[in-house]
Parts: sequence; C-alpha cells; structure tokens
Amino acid sequence: MKLIYSSKALPITIENYIASSFEYDRWVISDYYNKVAIGYEYGFIVTTKEDVIDCNSLSALALYTSIFVEKLTLLIKYAVGVSLNAPHNQVVHRRTRAIDVRELPKGWNSNYKEVDDYLLNTLTGCHISVTPFPQNAVMPVSAMDELKTALENYDGLDETMKDLIAIHNSAVEADERACYLILGKVLEIINLLYPYERKHGKDRRINDIFPELLPLFGEVTIKDLMGMANSRKETRHYCYRDNKVHEPLTAIGAETYYQRIDALALQIIRKALGLPSVIISTGQGEQ
Repeated sequence: MKLIYSSKALPITIENYIASSFEYDRWVISDYYNKVAIGYEYGFIVTTKEDVIDCNSLSALALYTSIFVEKLTLLIKYAVGVSLNAPHNQVVHRRTRAIDVRELPKGWNSNYKEVDDYLLNTLTGCHISVTPFPQNAVMPVSAMDELKTALENYDGLDETMKDLIAIHNSAVEADERACYLILGKVLEIINLLYPYERKHGKDRRINDIFPELLPLFGEVTIKDLMGMANSRKETRHYCYRDNKVHEPLTAIGAETYYQRIDALALQIIRKALGLPSVIISTGQGEQ
C-alpha cells in the first residue's frame, strides 16, 4: 500500500486540462481537476513510490513525505499563482467585498447553516440565502510542468531567496491584520536583492528591471511602497518617534499595497526558479 497526500482544491479553471504526473525523488506528483457546483477545482496528489510494509516504514515515509509536501506547498504559489493556504483562496486580494461573509474564527464551530436554513424555510419574501464562492483563476494548461521545474531548481537557491519564498508564503497565508506587516518584511528583502541607487534620482527599478509589472504599478515605485511600509500603523511601524500613531491604510491603499508587493515577489521568485515572467493585464491601480 502506498502513502498518499492530497491537497485541498484551488478555485481554478483550466482551458486545456490534460491529467499528468511526474516523479521526484521518493514520490510521484499528479494533479486532479473537477467540475463543482460553481466553477472548477484543481489540486495535487503526492504518492510514495515505496510501499508501506510495517509500522516503522509508515512512520519514516510519513516523516519524509510531510517534509517534502511542506516544500511543495511553498512552490505551488509560484507555479499556480495562488497560495494553497490563503485565508480566502482569492486570486486578487480584496480588503472590501460586495457581500462580506466571514470565515469562522479558527478553533470555532457555528450553527450558522442551521439558522440560515431555518430562516429560508420559515420566512417568506424577506430572506435571501447567499452562497459565497472564490474568485476563480484561469490557466491555459495545468501547472505540472512549472511545478516540476520549481522543485528541480529550489534546492539550488541561495539562503536569501529561500527566506523570501518562506516569508512571502507566510504573508499571503496570514489574516488581514498580520499580512500587511509581513509584506513589509517581504519588501525589505526585495529592497536588499535590488537596492535603490540614489545617485540615479527617481527610483526606476520597476521600469528598468520589471517593466512587465508597470500595468499594476503605474507611477508607484518600490521606494513608494517602502514609504507606505514605514508609515502605516498596520505595517512595519505602529507609531512615529514621538509616539504618535501612524495613519491606517485605506481600503484601496491596503489592496494595492498587497497586490503590488505580492506580484513583485511572485515575479522575482518565478525568475529565480527558472519560470517565465508573469503577465499583468489589469488597468493601472491607484495607491
């Protein structure tokens, strides 16, 4: 019998899906793609090559496989573009929503569904039951080729790039209170990797190094984002030196701060992993 790990499904539509798999070290990695009530779901399966023959082999395989799956989880973000464990599984981070349906706080259960069904069955004309669903991504083909490339190249990265991958994943997996703080650390590492040359005047790192991100950044620079990271109470510093509290992020400011740093980190890490550049087709956002 094989030991099998299955990821949770991501809300992704694939235009030309062909089931595939590849071998890596002790494992076979495959994917799955299903139609669900609203849209499609896409996920991954990790299967051990070795059979479980006794309790000792089960413990050893579980240990090795869990360590491997942790690495795979980090890299899914860069092969797919969506973090496996993002709180809302959204393709684009949104601070505000048309209908604000919150997930349950961690560690709690609720009878919300029971009460919702009761109201739907007992009230007439004044109750609307809403089923929220994630914003689906669309990919032309599955992510298996890029995931294989990312796995093959990850171990050769330097320590700083591995730190960037780990902290970036922590940021996109964090809740809306912590994510902006951790994104400030992501930006700090990016600023180290691509330092700002003051003698050149205006910060042109996006224009010169990442021009494909201009549709998302517009006139906003990495230096501008560093300024936000240092001057909003949700980010790196809660207050001024004289103990006055910084202004909070606005809803739009929070969204664009998150989206720009996320896209920049995604681009840098994909390049380091030997993956092609991301393509940004959105209109110019406002800071």
